[in-house]
Amino acid sequence: MACRLCFQSGLHQQSSWRNHTPFEIHMRQRVFWTAYFFDRRISLSCGRPYCIRESDIDMEQPTYLCDRDVHPDHPLPEPDIYRSSVVYLISMICWGRLAADVWDGHFAATILKRGAEGENALILDARIRQWIEEVLPTVPLLPPDASDLSPDLRQLRQHTLVHTRLSQLRLLLFRQVMLSLRYDAERARVCSELALDVIERVRQHTAEPNHPSSFRFPMTSSLASALLVFSLLLVRDLSTIDLQDYWNVYFEGFQKTRKMLHHLSQHFPLAGRILDDFKDVVPVVLAVAKQFRPGEPFPQHVVPANVRDLFPYAELDFAQQPVNGGDVEMGESAGGGGLGMEFELGRKRGRYGVPWI
Repeated sequence: MACRLCFQSGLHQQSSWRNHTPFEIHMRQRVFWTAYFFDRRISLSCGRPYCIRESDIDMEQPTYLCDRDVHPDHPLPEPDIYRSSVVYLISMICWGRLAADVWDGHFAATILKRGAEGENALILDARIRQWIEEVLPTVPLLPPDASDLSPDLRQLRQHTLVHTRLSQLRLLLFRQVMLSLRYDAERARVCSELALDVIERVRQHTAEPNHPSSFRFPMTSSLASALLVFSLLLVRDLSTIDLQDYWNVYFEGFQKTRKMLHHLSQHFPLAGRILDDFKDVVPVVLAVAKQFRPGEPFPQHVVPANVRDLFPYAELDFAQQPVNGGDVEMGESAGGGGLGMEFELGRKRGRYGVPWI
């Protein structure tokens, strides 16, 4: 709906705007690019194609203005790059472009039909890594070390958000091969490094969950992605890919992630839901940990044959989760005489949802 309104009101085509003040232009730019980012984020989180295509955009990016200095009845202030929240918005615009590449090259129907998503995952991951290594360091999310400015809480959170969302984007590329439990050493190593980086970045904010904030949501969803990776690594015999020496590192990451989610769940129900999503997997991991000994054979006998069916988030779209079985929850009038749309809008029953990235 927001994307449709952007097109209907011409927010996507700046060259068509007439008689707008500098303040209105700045705010229209920010509204459009915010919708752009959410469109790409919803696409990957809910499993649907994004709406705003790059070829339909005729829009400049907003200037780095500090919100506190912007007033509708005053001229626009000078840019203030180290106080402006637009820095984060620009970062998310870049993330949105990468997210669109991931959808087009990995999740689009034509890609899945050709079975090209596995090969494309490596190409897309390399593209994201290149952006992280070459472009991200130039984005002033934090004041430079040489300045007299200290980063405030907002900047620290936004810095963490940018890095964890990029990690989640990369993890999403390898989720299906990891869930198959037939991953190779390189993919296991990449995913484990990303998961360890996520929990270390979130750990720096663990004193904050009891303060009501929307930041708790991305903290929780990031930890869900990390917990999935650690669980998938710990229920497999890693000696087959020569990673058995890292088992204790992965188990430590698994325990740290669970502890942080438990801490978050005291103040944030979503964290409790994430833990519930893993309620069938955690006992298996703990059973393996109880019998695992370095240098000895992996205790495969404690891992059930259907272990792959125990993992959550097997599908991008929660409505496609196999456990739903097509079961649709209907309203009272579904038995007869109801409108046809009631079936289409029926809610799917399932064990779990899909954490947003």
